[in-house]
Amino acid sequence: MFRGTLVEAARVTDIATSEADRVRQIIGTVMKSRPQADKHAMVRRFSEHWLDRFSGGRSLEPVVDSTYPLARAADAHRRMESSMNVGKIILSAATSITQA
Repeated sequence: MFRGTLVEAARVTDIATSEADRVRQIIGTVMKSRPQADKHAMVRRFSEHWLDRFSGGRSLEPVVDSTYPLARAADAHRRMESSMNVGKIILSAATSITQA
């Protein structure tokens, strides 16, 4: 397992859980605070370089950490706050809990 931090688009951060782990690089961005022209350029670059890779029947599948019934939303939120999840935490109308 490794953890990371979202950083400005121009910065790269090294990720590792311990010195013994392999170092990985993640580039991230927050689009909300960016000017509209920057957002359009980012979407254009994604479309030009990546979008075609998802065609032809290939799909993206989210990584699901755990699923909680809606009645246990507070437990799901505590799991998220603890940063122990790896993947998405899902709230469901079902009554069982599953964890990866």
